[in-house]
Amino acid sequence: MSSLIGLLGVVVGVGLGAWLTRRHARRAQAERLLVEALNDAVAAIANVAGGAGPEAQRQYASAVSRVALHGSPEVIAAFRGFQDDATTATDSGRARLMLAIHAARSELGHRVAADDDLAVLLFGTGPVDVESWARASGQVGSSVAALEAAGASTEQDDALAQLAELAEGAPATAVLSSFGLIEEELRRIAASAGLPTGAPAAALADMAARAGRITPETVSAVRGLVALRNLAAHGGDEEVTAARAREYVALVQAVLFALSRPPRSDTP
Repeated sequence: MSSLIGLLGVVVGVGLGAWLTRRHARRAQAERLLVEALNDAVAAIANVAGGAGPEAQRQYASAVSRVALHGSPEVIAAFRGFQDDATTATDSGRARLMLAIHAARSELGHRVAADDDLAVLLFGTGPVDVESWARASGQVGSSVAALEAAGASTEQDDALAQLAELAEGAPATAVLSSFGLIEEELRRIAASAGLPTGAPAAALADMAARAGRITPETVSAVRGLVALRNLAAHGGDEEVTAARAREYVALVQAVLFALSRPPRSDTP
């Protein structure tokens, strides 16, 4: 009898261990899927705020659908609250996104983060001050080797001329739309090199440089344009002046020219 009880204990122990292992694996898989969905949702929100357009909106819809599948009721309710008026252009929209981020962090077992720290990481550092703009525009100017060719012809000349006119009445929109031309060109370069085309602009530039399609200096210039774009996206027309927008359009033209020219080889 004691042997039978011992054997039964072993069988129960093995069965319980296997059940716990499967349960742990399911939870780990569900958490991984939730993390991927949350990452994609936040990235899509940032892209929409940066003027990325319908593709970013589709990515956001896909991401929040997966949040609905894998999130807890608290996370789903928080993202539903943000979805009721999904925007980061208003204080209330930003506050609702912050609540969703807090709910997601709690779901993943993270400690509570300070609102101020999250706000800076999610929405930038605030107003478009002269120093921040000058620093980022200087990065672009010093990085593009052929910046003296800012007036050189590009395939996007007509669009750039229209955006320079738009800068007078809607400077922030002109900046965001100009950056869209950079993204299109980077996606074209990535596609021609057989690279993924869905990454953000800075990542596309990094991949293109590693593939030998653009120079490291041009990558730095793209990063400067990204910084300026982000300042404009968070500042709006009240903060971005027409003069800054016209400067941005000119910088975009110079970087487009650099992107259109393959890197020079040092080999004979």
